[in-house]
Amino acid sequence: MREGLRGLVARWRYETSPDGLGRRDFRIDLLRGFCIFVMIVDHVGGESSWLYALTGGNRLYVSAAEGFVLLSGITMGMVHNVTIHRQGIRAMFQKVFGRAWFLYAVTVLLTIAFAATSTELGTPYAGLMTPAQGKLDFTFSVVTFHRTYSLTDILVLYTLLVAAAGPALWLIARGYTPLVLGASATAWTIAQLAPERIPRAWQIVDGGFPFSAWQLIFFLGLAIGFHRDRLAEYLRPRRLLAFGIGALVALYIVRAAAMALLGPDDTAADVHELLFDKNAARVGRILALFAAAAFAYTAVTLAWIPLRRYAGGVLLPMGQRALFAYSVQLFAVAFFASELMAPVRLERENALFQATAVGMVWLACVQQPRLMRAWGRIAARVRLAPVTLST
Repeated sequence: MREGLRGLVARWRYETSPDGLGRRDFRIDLLRGFCIFVMIVDHVGGESSWLYALTGGNRLYVSAAEGFVLLSGITMGMVHNVTIHRQGIRAMFQKVFGRAWFLYAVTVLLTIAFAATSTELGTPYAGLMTPAQGKLDFTFSVVTFHRTYSLTDILVLYTLLVAAAGPALWLIARGYTPLVLGASATAWTIAQLAPERIPRAWQIVDGGFPFSAWQLIFFLGLAIGFHRDRLAEYLRPRRLLAFGIGALVALYIVRAAAMALLGPDDTAADVHELLFDKNAARVGRILALFAAAAFAYTAVTLAWIPLRRYAGGVLLPMGQRALFAYSVQLFAVAFFASELMAPVRLERENALFQATAVGMVWLACVQQPRLMRAWGRIAARVRLAPVTLST
């Protein structure tokens, strides 16, 4: 029986599939697509849903946001390792800063559009945002990255992380990975122990993802992705399982130490805030993230064929177009949270709305290449059209 199970796993493994023959790691695409799926379900929300059995309902020790940031760092490290070795440092800087500029433009446009849509639709979260002095003040604050909005704050963080990735990749390529990770860990530690010492010259209104805390997740991923080939031996299922179990043991020890430190008079809420506060990216969330990442990567490695067959059709398009998928889900969330849907919105079971939102985002991702080709043809015709001046 054991031999039969081993044979089955051997046939299911990623390395034996056609996807495993190329340079692109489709496992990361699938995991990133799952993060998008979790975000859509949890952002649409609702008191109860059977889909929370898959997503956790944003009540777990780790969320899809941490996974998204980690996977983005890994992907960027992998891509620009190739860029540096084939085209050089200058090409890497050009691509990284070009990407950062693109993300900045997308973030600004999405924030303004999403805020306007949410206000017009009468969504509940719109009233929770910090009031601006007017539309012009709001727009100027968004353009200068002094203000963000619900669900677009992670895009602000992502833009800043990508902009900072250029110098980090330059140092990593020159052999200074320990320096990059040491500086990142130092900034994160200061953010945990003495957040008041973090410079406050650049305030971001309604920002829920402080750069100094969350950058550690991204730069760890960046280093892992850049050195992926050298770390290949440590990314095998057995070692990843051992690492994941070790992270869980460390998490248990840290939690026990925190409970002993706080004393019996403190509540479980105090322990949770100390170790698992999401905005501050506490140590408990970091450990939980790497345990979950180790187990998830092991799962998609050992059971790639069935996962690809039954979930790949939905998750891969969203994972391969993650930024586009996240952008579309903003407006799906606004629609389902709007006053238009209030009369039919269910008080308890909300799986129907969540699944519909996932379907909307998935369909948009599947159709995106066709839409981009059509847009390209229209743009080409506009450029080639003769310009006439009326007198």
